[in-house]
Amino acid sequence: MRSIVRKGAPLAGALLLFGGIAYADYPSTVISTNPVVYFRLEAANDTSQVNGYTSTFQPGATLLTPGAPICVTNNHAVALNGSTGYVTTSLFGGGISTGGTIAAWVNLAILPASAPTILYVAGESHFENDFDLQFTQDNFVRFYFKDSNTNVGYQPNSSTLVGQWHFVVASFNSATNTENMYWDGNPVATTSITVYPNLSGLTSKTTQFTIGESTVFVPRFFNGSIDEVAVWNYPLTASQVAAIYNAATCTGTVPTLGVWGLVILTMMLLGCATLALKPLSGRGAAAGR
Repeated sequence: MRSIVRKGAPLAGALLLFGGIAYADYPSTVISTNPVVYFRLEAANDTSQVNGYTSTFQPGATLLTPGAPICVTNNHAVALNGSTGYVTTSLFGGGISTGGTIAAWVNLAILPASAPTILYVAGESHFENDFDLQFTQDNFVRFYFKDSNTNVGYQPNSSTLVGQWHFVVASFNSATNTENMYWDGNPVATTSITVYPNLSGLTSKTTQFTIGESTVFVPRFFNGSIDEVAVWNYPLTASQVAAIYNAATCTGTVPTLGVWGLVILTMMLLGCATLALKPLSGRGAAAGR
């Protein structure tokens, strides 16, 4: 019996043998989770990767290279001077009602305990209707989601806070009344606090989203760098957070082929070369097909 081999089969087999060697793309992974906005902060005047919202550096905010370590060539971030610099955006509200999430990469220039004020990462500040992610002067990172100082917080190792990039995510879910904090892809804190009603009487977030400074509780200028800021109008799951964080890793594991694997791979590649060199024959060749 004569075997029939299609020209693409050897190459496809070789790729399968290698397990489809590829690395997750960080921006694409974030976008696949349907954020309301995703600010990569690649320029002083930039546009969200989704939905067309814009971001604008204010005086004291400068473009930094390299940015967060997300395995993207020539990545940038915003560097904030801790006294005047922050980023405004054109996002107001964003449909954040029954749930929401903020994510950002942060690199502190000083310990929060040494800062003259709270260090604001990002959010939509509103009196008694909070949606704010920030570092407080006890070296905690805290997410405020309701009113009256209600928050979920986590205290990272202070020896690793300054001069190192970290990925922080915080979410709330009013359907289950749960709030979660993630640090470098891992769940680190949770609370079970009723989100609504709050003292404002509102059941959604409606104010301007800013990065590096609150527009209501001033001054809270961030001192350091911020990158890859995203917002969702639903609570990300732990698996989604882990997938986004893992997508920042450049390295991957190539399967070990062993002796027989190398033999099979060699045969497949030789099959590709043989088929490529074999002259056309038959009706198709005669007809010029």
